[in-house]
Amino acid sequence: MTQRKRLQNDLMYPWYVLSVTSLGAFLVLINIGTLNVALPELSRQFHTDAATSGWILLSYMLVNTILILVFGQVSDIFGRRRMYLIGLGVFTITSFLLGYSPNAEILILLRIVQAAGGALVVTNTTPLITDAFPKTQLAPV
Repeated sequence: MTQRKRLQNDLMYPWYVLSVTSLGAFLVLINIGTLNVALPELSRQFHTDAATSGWILLSYMLVNTILILVFGQVSDIFGRRRMYLIGLGVFTITSFLLGYSPNAEILILLRIVQAAGGALVVTNTTPLITDAFPKTQLAPV
């Protein structure tokens, strides 16, 4: 690789990181509220009561909130990039599997797994961005 090409790649790398992490964080955070629209239809489809329907929504929010606190330390130990990619993979695969849920219990279980993947994504988004950009391009604190 020529020196010029390497310099162009080095200059673009922070912007690639920003693009990927922003998209991942957007997908994870929008996932919290999008199921609200489909909840009445899901409740009818699975013949669930109000409490079970509530857990379809709350399971994601509860697990995601708790694991964001835990995964900060885990990511410091095992590497932010690795944990981000694992989280994005878990979130994506689980999102696909959610469409094939045979009952409400499996749906809730998959939402819990999806929340764990989402927590890894959200936890590592800001540190990956701050690591990718030079300190001179970051706003002073």
